[in-house]
Amino acid sequence: MYKPPQKVKQNAKIALNCISNGSDAMTRVGRQTARLLASGKPVSKSKLKQISKFNRHRKNKTVPSGVKPCDDNGYVAWKGWGGDAGVRWAKSKLKNGRK
Repeated sequence: MYKPPQKVKQNAKIALNCISNGSDAMTRVGRQTARLLASGKPVSKSKLKQISKFNRHRKNKTVPSGVKPCDDNGYVAWKGWGGDAGVRWAKSKLKNGRK
């Protein structure tokens, strides 16, 4: 099990705040992941793999000019999966096999 770093928890909380304020971003699995990361509870190796693979959505993290961050589903989803910090953390732990 792997404990999420503070920045990963903060990013997930940003997404959850957007969702609680009306954003319809993220799938059920994404929202569950955001709640798990925000809680700071340890995650499994299989969840780390999912987070690492979320890197394919990196292109969606930038909010277009004139759009509020919470109105951009790509931004909210990116934050919900831990953002840049989440992908770095997941890749690092998977590469090194450390907790």
